Amino acid sequence: MLSGGADMAAWLYAATNNVEGQGMLNKMEKTMIRNLHGQGMTISAIARQTGMDRKTVRKVLAEPDAPAMERKAPLPSLLDPYKDYVRDRLEVADFTVQRLFQDIQAQGYAGSYNLVKRFVAPLREERHRQAEVRFETQPGHQAQVDWAAFGHLKVDGVRKALSCFSMVLGYSRYQYIEFTFSRNLACFLACHVHAFEFFGGVPEEVLYDNLKTAVLSHVDGTVEWQPTFADFAAYYGFVPRACRPYRPKTKGKVERPFPYIRSNFFLGRSFDGLDDLNRQARHWLDHIAHVRIHGTTHERPVDRFKAERASLHALPAKAYHTLETVYRTATRDCVISYGGNFYSVPARHAGRRHLRVEVSSSELAIYHNAEFIARHRICQGRHHRIMDPKHLEGMVPKTPLTPLQLKLRELRELGPVAVRFIDGLVQTQTRLLPWHVGRLRETLFKYEPDLFLKALERAVEYQAFDARTIENLCRKMQRRLCQDGEAIPIGEVLNNLMARFDEGQVHQRNLRDYETVGSIAREA
Repeated sequence: MLSGGADMAAWLYAATNNVEGQGMLNKMEKTMIRNLHGQGMTISAIARQTGMDRKTVRKVLAEPDAPAMERKAPLPSLLDPYKDYVRDRLEVADFTVQRLFQDIQAQGYAGSYNLVKRFVAPLREERHRQAEVRFETQPGHQAQVDWAAFGHLKVDGVRKALSCFSMVLGYSRYQYIEFTFSRNLACFLACHVHAFEFFGGVPEEVLYDNLKTAVLSHVDGTVEWQPTFADFAAYYGFVPRACRPYRPKTKGKVERPFPYIRSNFFLGRSFDGLDDLNRQARHWLDHIAHVRIHGTTHERPVDRFKAERASLHALPAKAYHTLETVYRTATRDCVISYGGNFYSVPARHAGRRHLRVEVSSSELAIYHNAEFIARHRICQGRHHRIMDPKHLEGMVPKTPLTPLQLKLRELRELGPVAVRFIDGLVQTQTRLLPWHVGRLRETLFKYEPDLFLKALERAVEYQAFDARTIENLCRKMQRRLCQDGEAIPIGEVLNNLMARFDEGQVHQRNLRDYETVGSIAREA
């Protein structure tokens, strides 16, 4: 077995020429000599390692290099007519290979998917490897806006999806945040107004992602803005800018703070409703976020904002009207639909079309032409009917109500909680509904209305639509209120009932209702 460089070179030389030390040198040997010389070895060292004569080595090195082999021209590819199109599309956005393949197929490409994949791979690698220059703005020049999801918040027993609106001034990193239950256009514009008032001015331009409340379409650099939003931007005098699709790094100044907001402020705190949440957020901005040393500027945002405030444009004398306007048709039972709930209108507007509904973040107002006809607070849940009893005056039912329907109406009149419980009871206890309604009325006569409503609220929270559950809850809560742990004697129950009757809390039934029901039963 051979060992060592010299022995290996000698063996290679002899094996190639079939002689030992004689014969014409072939191309491989000459190439080996030139490579060894190129590595810095002397002629004597090359001769010792290869076993050749020094004159032979010198002669090989003195020869002119052999002309390089001429490469054949590459064969035409089926992809050649479409390469420029693929490059241009990758400049617009980071499209997938499958998407590019489908696009050029529609233009007549007849090649394979793998051919496109091999062509795109180095282009994408080069694009991702390009260095990026940090974009810093001058004072008052730009702000960035975005939303982020922040889980849920329980309000009135209903879990609502929570969002955080954020606007960050690019120069100072001074930030405004506001938590909302909605991302609709009215809320979006209202948050802008609050942010501008918080900053005390308006930047020259505001940068957005392709939010549907701002951008209707963004194709090949052409942006179609939502008309109301465009009017809002013109009113406040700023220029809206839209990021290129699939380029999240463009809005890094507003996107990077969201994890900081979540970890440093939101997590581990308790909030008593949305107003309390926003109040605590404002305190956190003023006393923590704006007075810390920022990781990029290495200065406090509040200090840089002092220099930036003078560069902001002045606010208009009057705030923009940020209400969302939609149009609805009233049903025959005097309600309009909005946000998954039903809101009542006066009976005279039943069935009327094109009612204008102006929606703010907390309430909605309903108009017929210029006439104001109704106002309601926004319900945070879904599938609820928000009714104003005055709106039902003058309604004449097509058919008389049955005794069961009359009893259900009485129970619903106890309040919104009773309405939710009765609706659930009707849906889940169809066969035994009369028995449950009778049991509920008996429970209501035995206990105070406030206690009864608390039991209904607890049952709605746990989706326990059963009259026995209400009775058990009332009994337990009543015993907690009694100092001696015993139930209230029946005498006190009757006294309470009579007192409620005297105060008008128990209404006397109109006997004509029963006469109507009786006549219908006899005819049947």
